[in-house]
Amino acid sequence: MISRRESSRGKYTEYKRQRPWAESWAKKATDEKSQRETRTKRSRGFFELYRSFWKFTSGRLDLSTRSGVFDGHRVFVYASLATLSLTTLIGLIVPASTKVALDYVLTNNPGPEGLPAQVKAFLGEPIDRIAILWWLGGAMVALSLLSVLIGTFGRWQMTRVTKRLQAHIRRIAFEHAVKLPLHRIHHYKSGGMASLLRDDAGLAGELLFSMVYNPWRAIVQLTGTLIVLAWVDWRMLVGAVMLVPVVWVTHKTWIGRIRPLYRDAKVVRQGVDATTTEAFGGMRVVRGFARERAESSRFTIGQHYMTRIEVLTWWWSRVLEVAWSVMIPAASAGVLIYGGSRVVKGELTIGDVMMFSTYLLMLLGPLETLTNTATAIQSNLAALDRVLDLLDESEEFG
Repeated sequence: MISRRESSRGKYTEYKRQRPWAESWAKKATDEKSQRETRTKRSRGFFELYRSFWKFTSGRLDLSTRSGVFDGHRVFVYASLATLSLTTLIGLIVPASTKVALDYVLTNNPGPEGLPAQVKAFLGEPIDRIAILWWLGGAMVALSLLSVLIGTFGRWQMTRVTKRLQAHIRRIAFEHAVKLPLHRIHHYKSGGMASLLRDDAGLAGELLFSMVYNPWRAIVQLTGTLIVLAWVDWRMLVGAVMLVPVVWVTHKTWIGRIRPLYRDAKVVRQGVDATTTEAFGGMRVVRGFARERAESSRFTIGQHYMTRIEVLTWWWSRVLEVAWSVMIPAASAGVLIYGGSRVVKGELTIGDVMMFSTYLLMLLGPLETLTNTATAIQSNLAALDRVLDLLDESEEFG
């Protein structure tokens, strides 16, 4: 008698029971009753991968030593990071306009008389508040346009280097692959040499943005924002720094809970795709033994099993969104209460509080970028690791 196929609910219940301590549980295919053995692969550390990637940016690579020959791309990388730093610093100037408008134009604390002597000499006497607003607005627009122009130039340079780097990595990987022994070429053929050369080499090249460009912007913005906050009021800065543990907790939740669920759903989807391809490839056999309904049942159960994991992932993601949705208004309320009390006591101005609130919101951006970067680059680093595994293979006549 043919045994009844396990339902998606049963698979999902067993998945939740085994998942906390059996991290390879999702590697079980949709129609298997036992666990596949987990292959152990060489695991390179982050700094080893970073050094290997940075050598690719030299423009040419010696495969025997994997060392750069000339710094063809690095000059443009440095130039792009310099323009990025400049545009980020210009962006930090713009929020200061709120303090100038509130304290020196809209209110009399201290009012136009508190402007520096050089500014008052430039504006002339008597000082027109409307004229100050026009000059302030014009300066902000000019700085924004300058930032856009410089930023576009720098981002174009980084994009151009990224595309060249992707082509460069694909070329050296292909040139090395054609020199491998035939049995190793057959091994990579079954594992997808085309996928490695196209997808993995391409993802490795994108590390310029995910591991260098975006984190650098976050670091510059974070450093500049902390300096401004310390200049306004170091006590409020201490409260802002208290957000860091919250960000760390959410990051650990992502690494420990959500990212493995995404990976498990992907593994299940790959299993469903594999069995579906196998079924259609052997359709003569399927029809000959009247197994159409059995194959349809296997496909449907696999889809339902994957959907249950995706729903679980959705709920964990909503928990993090709720945490961030509550944290931002709570931080703003803290600044309002503390800063407002300092304004009432005459220790701060309204412009100081408004400027601090703006910079506090700007502080959350780079913190979130830095915490998400560690997760976002995992697939890129894994792709680079696979490319390095290929380049480590011995040539047939080497």
